[in-house]
Amino acid sequence: MRELYKTLDQDNKIEQQRKMFFQIVEKSNINIVTCGNCGLVVFHKIGREGDICCPHCSIESDLSNFPDLYY
Repeated sequence: MRELYKTLDQDNKIEQQRKMFFQIVEKSNINIVTCGNCGLVVFHKIGREGDICCPHCSIESDLSNFPDLYY
């Protein structure tokens, strides 16, 4: 039973992080994604057109290769 409460508490903390993430994205108009090649975090303006270039590994690709950090 103790582990169940621990799991529920952890789930709640994760959900809080997720909500804060979406607040940041909404207020800044900047999306936070991960590079499909190297996996590192990349920022880009919401609504931008064209390919994204990862500043870490230099791959240039469309949005489909840069999944959102949170869904």
